[in-house]
Amino acid sequence: MTPAEAWNWSGTPTVRRHEVGLINQTYTVDIDGELAAILQRLNTDIFAPEVHEDIEAITAALAAAGLPTTRLVPTATGELWHTDAQGGVWRALTPIGDRTIEKLRDPADAHSAGALVARFHGALRDFSWDFRSVRPGAHDTDLHMEKLASAVHDERQHR
Repeated sequence: MTPAEAWNWSGTPTVRRHEVGLINQTYTVDIDGELAAILQRLNTDIFAPEVHEDIEAITAALAAAGLPTTRLVPTATGELWHTDAQGGVWRALTPIGDRTIEKLRDPADAHSAGALVARFHGALRDFSWDFRSVRPGAHDTDLHMEKLASAVHDERQHR
């Protein structure tokens, strides 16, 4: 079974590698020429499969707050992710928006991104969840700032 076959699509899927994707291998799934889902092979060096339980909880809270959000597409067996025969972990997500932004094009993109982050935090203000997948140090702002200051100091040729 190919990873795409783990889902019940409404037609025959056409799966294409999406050239954008910094962390996970990303593919688009088209049905009858329409974008149906984003299929990703999770980078399990960074994320445990249980991260999908966290994603489901967060996106459910965002949707309940009226914020447009991508959602996980359950597999044909109702799972939030699929593990292939080689141990690869796959997920399907509903698409949202009409483009992928790798780099800000102009100040309007930055303004829009900032407004989205504000809406995201506002929608999750009262959110409470016991996270299943925790990456130690990932949100240690002081440590990240210390590393940045050290890099700027040590790598002066980048100025």
